[in-house]
Amino acid sequence: MAKRGFKWEEKLVGSPFPLDVSRSDWMGQVRARVAGKHEVGAWRRLVPWAGSVALVVGLVMVGWLAWSGGPQSKVSDNSKAQQSQPLLTTEEQEIYSVFKRDLNEEHLRGLDPISIAKLYVQARIYGDDDVVYGLYTDREGHVQWSKEEQAQVPKTETLGQIRAIYRNIENGTFVQMSDYEGYIEYKRPGEAHSSGFQMIKDEDGIWNVAFMPIQ
Repeated sequence: MAKRGFKWEEKLVGSPFPLDVSRSDWMGQVRARVAGKHEVGAWRRLVPWAGSVALVVGLVMVGWLAWSGGPQSKVSDNSKAQQSQPLLTTEEQEIYSVFKRDLNEEHLRGLDPISIAKLYVQARIYGDDDVVYGLYTDREGHVQWSKEEQAQVPKTETLGQIRAIYRNIENGTFVQMSDYEGYIEYKRPGEAHSSGFQMIKDEDGIWNVAFMPIQ
């Protein structure tokens, strides 16, 4: 039985010991070798396990970034969202549409100066020259050019420039200077000083845009 045990232990160790080695010394060397093999085996098992954990963590991080879009994408998305927000409310858009059909100022009655200014800016963005001129004041002494003369003026401002000039006007404050004069004070993003958008109330009691509203 001892011999069989010896052969099994010898096979486990991997090489025979000299015959003059005592049993206690031999068992000590066996234990040392077995312990060494266990340590190596444990390390070998640990390496692929650690690699698998790292792979899982990496995939989770990639998935999170793809889902969230990352910090830069969020800032960019927020910026795009602000630019894509409609300037006009649903009611203002409906008024714009009916006013464009016949340019009858009665459609504008009851609108505050800021809403009138927003219609003007939207007309500039759309390139609706008839609507632009229709929103100018016709109060005596304040008309500066005719509709025909306006048609002869070349367009030099880009869409981006138009948006930049009037950006944030919808959040402005109307300051009335007299019975028929006033201006919208608003601040463009990134600018230290406020801008003024001049408004004139016509004799019919409807606010209109002054010619050259920003000077």
